[in-house]
Amino acid sequence: MGYTKIQVSSLEIAAVQFEKVGGGTLGLDAITVEGLKTGDTLRFWNGKIYDSVIWYGADAYGGVYDYEENCLGPGFGDSEQIISQKPLFRSIAFWVNSSSSATMTIAGQVGSISQLDDGEVNFGSGLTLINNTFPQEVLLSEITASGLATGDTLRFWNGKTYDSVIWYGADAYGGVYDLDENCLGPGFGDSEQIVSEDPILVGYGFWVSTAGSGGTITFPVPNLD
Repeated sequence: MGYTKIQVSSLEIAAVQFEKVGGGTLGLDAITVEGLKTGDTLRFWNGKIYDSVIWYGADAYGGVYDYEENCLGPGFGDSEQIISQKPLFRSIAFWVNSSSSATMTIAGQVGSISQLDDGEVNFGSGLTLINNTFPQEVLLSEITASGLATGDTLRFWNGKTYDSVIWYGADAYGGVYDLDENCLGPGFGDSEQIVSEDPILVGYGFWVSTAGSGGTITFPVPNLD
């Protein structure tokens, strides 16, 4: 068992890094929150538009929380019912839109029989929201990418705007990859150098932006013994 906890002041990209105990996909009922107000939302990017669910606090609709009767109360739902079992796949990330400071916790089992236990996460053409499939901090130098072309980016939300790193393929700048000389080559960087030591933080997701048809980001697999 494990959990991740993130702080949300207005907008944040949260990561799903767990499965159900014994294997399987988590649902919205795996999320616990403090500080969300009725009307705050989670937004899931489907590749074209956002699918959203709304937080209903304990005071909403008389504080009733009844899955059988589809009554609204403390939980995430739409205009008709609580949606406790909307799947939260272990490779996805989503926006948390909060009207005040809040805390979000996601709990579950760290890796089991999932195909994601090889650390691979697929991304499509254009924009894809993804995350590390394991709850561990990793460096950019520890991930590998296939399907990216020079100029494609990873975009990390810092609470106000995006911090981006650019993919430079093996053909960029003569294919040189020398951290000591800060030369660009195969790796993620800015306009001046490879930034291999930048971290991808636990509990947070990020965008992959590519002009190509898609590919795979592979994260290092921790020792789960």
